[in-house]
Amino acid sequence: MIKINSQNKHHRRWIVIAITAVVVLAAAGLLIFFLNRGGQKPAAETSTPATTSATSQQGTAAPAKGTVTEQPAAPTGGSVDVQLTASSQAASAYQLRFQIDTVSNNGQCTLVLSIGTATITKTASVQALARTSTCQGFDIPLDELKTGTWNFTLTYANSDDNLNGSLTGTFDVK
Repeated sequence: MIKINSQNKHHRRWIVIAITAVVVLAAAGLLIFFLNRGGQKPAAETSTPATTSATSQQGTAAPAKGTVTEQPAAPTGGSVDVQLTASSQAASAYQLRFQIDTVSNNGQCTLVLSIGTATITKTASVQALARTSTCQGFDIPLDELKTGTWNFTLTYANSDDNLNGSLTGTFDVK
């Protein structure tokens, strides 16, 4: 009887060791899985990584690692929103800044200012930012502007992507 008990204890000890080993291996596997994910967000929240295709040693196409950039997909044709982000009078110029709700280095911004019968037209290139683009800025010399309330129309046109947008408003020159 004593011999049977010692065999049962020995048998139970191996079962406990085996179960512990399985739990430790499963935990290690999960840890490796999450570390290899690199803290990626769930698929619905990830942005598309910039990747290129490269040929592996086996001769099949394999993705090459690239830089992940978070930017909205550029619309392909149509209208985009334009917003005034800054309007201020400095010592020698009136400054106007605009944001375009697409990411692109293509296109042109045209600013038309008017007061009474006077009209001034300025153009600027477009610069892409992380999530939007901007007109590269308008600094209108004060000696070109009369005192009063000016009307403006900013037009964004991008013929490469068939995009356009516009904004009208006013600003005061003192």
